[in-house]
Amino acid sequence: MRARLETYEKQTAPIVDFYQKKGNLLTAEVSERCGRMAPELAESIIEDFRKKGLI
Repeated sequence: MRARLETYEKQTAPIVDFYQKKGNLLTAEVSERCGRMAPELAESIIEDFRKKGLI
């Protein structure tokens, strides 16, 4: 587990910060969406991207 956290901090966290600073990072509460079927979730993500002008 420690190795996974170290990898996250070294490799993933900087990418998250990069996109967050650019305003291109979308997040979602898993508890709200975990019960949705894949097509509905995908459409929700696409709509979020449209609202932000990313697509």
